[in-house]
Amino acid sequence: MNLPRDLAKKCLELAGAVRDADEIEVPPPPSANGIWRIVRGTKMTVSDEYKRWAAAVAPAFERLRVPAGFPVTVVIVVRGGKGWTTSRDLDNAIKPLIDAVKKSGTIPDDTTAYVTKIEATYVPGDGRPAGVRVRVEHKGEPPCPSQR
Repeated sequence: MNLPRDLAKKCLELAGAVRDADEIEVPPPPSANGIWRIVRGTKMTVSDEYKRWAAAVAPAFERLRVPAGFPVTVVIVVRGGKGWTTSRDLDNAIKPLIDAVKKSGTIPDDTTAYVTKIEATYVPGDGRPAGVRVRVEHKGEPPCPSQR
């Protein structure tokens, strides 16, 4: 099977990675509304809050197993608690989480060629701090020959 050059490269990079988690839990991300900030009037840059969150959760996302194939469904479950208010929009948590899945190398890209479904659910808190569970699911033929 001929793989697209970028996917073949990603498969080789992932061959040596330790990816032992089907699901991870991380603190809630900053709202998508707060990822970017304007500098000097017109230039956009990533906010310090987002940079801190992304650096803190990167090791957890790097443990996610590479899916058996593409496209995938990304399943997100936000548990309320300290660090989450019920007035916050659930959809504003999705973008930073999907970006973290992509940046970790779990998926080559977050376009609809690779991600065709996103399930996001909010569940009330249980006394613990707020948290977010993330899982990447696929049923089908693996894209990487080494994963067959």
